[in-house]
Amino acid sequence: MRKKVICNCDWDIPSIEDQFEDIMKNFDFIHVQLMMNWNCARVDYNDEGDIIGSHKWEIWDSESKEYKVPSVEELKKFAEGLLKDVINYVSKQHRVSCYQIATGPFKVTYHYKVLTLECIFKDWGYV
Repeated sequence: MRKKVICNCDWDIPSIEDQFEDIMKNFDFIHVQLMMNWNCARVDYNDEGDIIGSHKWEIWDSESKEYKVPSVEELKKFAEGLLKDVINYVSKQHRVSCYQIATGPFKVTYHYKVLTLECIFKDWGYV
């Protein structure tokens, strides 16, 4: 009979609340805003794959009813909302080892008790 080995490696992982505070304090939202404001942040292609234009990465602002590059404070609020959505979901579920949501430039991932915030400018996958 094999021995069952249990590894409890959670002792060095901060609480999800502490991770949230650390992300909000240290994530480089200024860099994200600068990249979104770059005239080549988004590139448009035709059906043959040729570049036909480029522009800033603007998102819909429901208050002004127009597309615009968000301010640093708006990006912080946006990311905070996504992070809290993930925290609320995993806090209510039992046995969740992985969960993620993404919208706009941000992706939030909870993976084995580790919370991350990423800014995705370019990605490709084959599904």
